[in-house]
Amino acid sequence: DEIEITGNELIIYPNPVTNNLLLVNGKDLQNIKKIEIFNISGAKVQTIKAPFTKGNSIKLNNLSKGVYILKTENNSQKFIVE
Repeated sequence: DEIEITGNELIIYPNPVTNNLLLVNGKDLQNIKKIEIFNISGAKVQTIKAPFTKGNSIKLNNLSKGVYILKTENNSQKFIVE
């Protein structure tokens, strides 16, 4: 299926994550300088700088099951790790 991306929309998948690999898609991926991942309590658990030089995947650092927030300079998305 094709996904139309408009504006600064960021799409993350699969959600829920089952294999510690999160895929990210969006119009301005090359312009993202860093991604931060926070747990539901607001604690930063991972920072990725210039993540898309080798594709659009993020290797999660063995996050335990739960709800997380992925944040860029101008976007945030909630995702679940199972």
